[in-house]
Amino acid sequence: MIGRFALLFSIAAACTRSEDAAPIGAGGGGGGAGGGATASSSSATSGAGGSTKPVVHCTLDNGSDPVGLCVQKLVLSAEHLAAVGPKGVAQSWSSKTFARDKDGGGNVLHDPRDDVRYAASIAAYHASAERYGDTEATATLDGDLALLAPLVQAELATPPASYDGDLYRDLRGAAGGLRLLLDNASADAVDALAEKYGRAIHASHFHALGAGDGVLGDDQGGSIAYAPDGVATGALALIDLARRHPDEAKNAAAWQAAAAALFDHLWARARDPATGLCWSALSVGADPSSDAPAPGAALAAEVQASFALSLLRAHELVVKNPTALAPLAGYPFQARAEALIAALGPLWDKGSGGYREGLDPLTHAPLAGQSTRADALMFAAVHRAVLDGKGPLDELKPLRSLLEARTPLHVGLLAIISNQNGYFRRAPKGFDFDAVPPGPDPHERSYSSAAIAAAIDGLGEGWYGLPD
Repeated sequence: MIGRFALLFSIAAACTRSEDAAPIGAGGGGGGAGGGATASSSSATSGAGGSTKPVVHCTLDNGSDPVGLCVQKLVLSAEHLAAVGPKGVAQSWSSKTFARDKDGGGNVLHDPRDDVRYAASIAAYHASAERYGDTEATATLDGDLALLAPLVQAELATPPASYDGDLYRDLRGAAGGLRLLLDNASADAVDALAEKYGRAIHASHFHALGAGDGVLGDDQGGSIAYAPDGVATGALALIDLARRHPDEAKNAAAWQAAAAALFDHLWARARDPATGLCWSALSVGADPSSDAPAPGAALAAEVQASFALSLLRAHELVVKNPTALAPLAGYPFQARAEALIAALGPLWDKGSGGYREGLDPLTHAPLAGQSTRADALMFAAVHRAVLDGKGPLDELKPLRSLLEARTPLHVGLLAIISNQNGYFRRAPKGFDFDAVPPGPDPHERSYSSAAIAAAIDGLGEGWYGLPD
């Protein structure tokens, strides 16, 4: 424990976005004369005995850092040390002791979904690190990806009864990462899991409601309960299936028609008429104009962010696959995403440079805290909207800084505590746990595997709009 504890603090102190970032675990400064280590000037060097030293490149050749590579390296390397074991990835771990959180029975909290998220994050990081020319953490993280491949196959041999499209997308991402490792057999197996799960989204969870309407959800004896976050990502998964299988004409047409119906349903019946925001959970009712919010449903920022980003990612798929996805060519993906982003205006906190986690469902007053997932996905959505349409350009830089800045203390999502090396699921007002009373979550001060994956996903959108 002591060795792991020291390592976790050392990487928090060493890994920064600056060009003179020290190697992970090192205590000193960076590269050659002037401390600069850039992709154009640094290369692997051989030390005593001919060993190859890792290469640290926190920027591209042109000096830019589109995806915050060394921030990604920081949090993924810390997750490797703190959370990864023979049985997979811990759901969360203490930011103070780095002990993995446990349930009442003394078992480490674990969700197979976190194994897939971490695998997809590693895959995305590997691809980015190759473009930067950074090798420092790649071998270690690739080892984790190889470890997780058989675990994921075993855990998801029976697909979960869910329609969450993020799981589908992460399985595809993990499979792509395994192909980068030339492990095509494992990649094919994980792709097969994605296929099976994606097809089940439509076959087991799509409910046709007539007149071209439909929703993904769970039949609860006369009503259909659904979560708009999952419906939006599920619709995106169906579009991806359709573009992968143009040879299956009947299925491809059904998946595209269902995706359009799902987005239409959310737009017409899941949004609160007063705010234009989607509720987090609803049930299909008799009212043709709207569905009924479930008890305890929230107007959460992360739901809007997921919906908007799904629309924008769907738009990209349609643009890049005009033949396979021709039926969706005229769908208003961008216009609706831009409208959702605009509806989030009351949640924008100019002082913090991010979005409040939601609105009070009764008073519509902004809530105090911020969600890492919401801000990460909003950075991704705003980035795409700015490049493709009419996004709020003035929010883009603050959102990125919110995700990356580590100093001064209490300035953002990665500066809530000293030597922070992971993301919390939720940030308190002022990014200071000690300034507010403890919340109901017993693990609020624990780093979250899901929050880290969301941050990696959001930062990775910095590649969008750049040449391949």
